[in-house]
Amino acid sequence: QVAVVTTPNSAVHPITGLTTVSQIMDTVSGNTSYVITGASAYPAGVSTMSCLAKVPNGTSQWFKLAPHGNNASAWFDVKNGVKGSISPSVAANGFQALGSEIEPVLGQPGWYRCWFTFFDALGGTSEFIYLCNGNAVTTYVGTGNTGMLIASVQIVQGYSPGDIVATTTVPVDSGAPLKS
Repeated sequence: QVAVVTTPNSAVHPITGLTTVSQIMDTVSGNTSYVITGASAYPAGVSTMSCLAKVPNGTSQWFKLAPHGNNASAWFDVKNGVKGSISPSVAANGFQALGSEIEPVLGQPGWYRCWFTFFDALGGTSEFIYLCNGNAVTTYVGTGNTGMLIASVQIVQGYSPGDIVATTTVPVDSGAPLKS
């Protein structure tokens, strides 16, 4: 779990135009790895986790959004702009997967906004983005040179991802967004 690092990148954010994009980069070949994007509480009920993603070197890269750890997840192929599977809901934990979507960011080739809508009976305190080797795959075997750009990770209450709220590392309450 030390094979993936998040580093600042000189890439320009597709919405704000600032250089505030992080790069998830595997640094060691052959390890199973993940990156945690934050730890901010979200309330019980329906929420949507979203992010902007791009594969900078053109290689194929799958990832999954997994709020509240692995209670349920949604997979995305960032190179081809394809939404993948949604893992089964975990009723025993009060978690239900409701849907996912991926759409291109207009005027920004290669950038996609990905989101996952879910119901959590208890609320949560964690948001995860995992690099994966394919659709519905829960492991990642790194190559030592694969990476993905990530920006604007947020969770909002409701069935849609809402507007992107530009923040740094501090959660913002602007009515709907809970984490960015």
